[in-house]
Amino acid sequence: LDLTRTKAGSPLHPLDRVFLPIDRPLMLWLNRYDSQWFTTLMWFVSRLSTVAGWLLLTLIYLAIRQDITATLIMLVASGLGVCASVALKIIIKRPRPWITISELAERGRRPYDPSFPSGHTLSAFAIAATMAVLDPPTTGLFMGFASLIGLSRMYLLVHHVTDVLAGAVLGVLLAQGYLTALTWTGLLSSH
Repeated sequence: LDLTRTKAGSPLHPLDRVFLPIDRPLMLWLNRYDSQWFTTLMWFVSRLSTVAGWLLLTLIYLAIRQDITATLIMLVASGLGVCASVALKIIIKRPRPWITISELAERGRRPYDPSFPSGHTLSAFAIAATMAVLDPPTTGLFMGFASLIGLSRMYLLVHHVTDVLAGAVLGVLLAQGYLTALTWTGLLSSH
């Protein structure tokens, strides 16, 4: 394992030099499991974590729970997650897994924007952590869905495992900061 160069011979990104010994074996293990139906399911789950998907899910939440405040706060949490992940990707610029791990299969469309952190996962966990405070009975549902989104991003081989883990941690931290700011400003009562 060369921890200094990509498969194309260019120098490795600093995060790859640190995390590739962890990511590579896990990604190669995921690479071994290739099922057409599971790949289709994972692409569907992954698509649900786009802006359109979150809008649809928040409208379903609103229709079921009829809580406009929680719904709006959830949408803002999602938007903050997108903004945070885009900003971090621009700054960090970690390449996608197939650029550094040549053995990875192709499971559909390969995005070429930077990989770290997983934006889908960051937004999903920002929403899940927000809803854990606003509507505790839904915690399992939202955390389970956020975890499934993270799994989809790894299974589809579009993110390193550490990209997904970082997205989950950053999403929870972002939600905590967001809810604290709402509470401090009086826009949200203490939960």
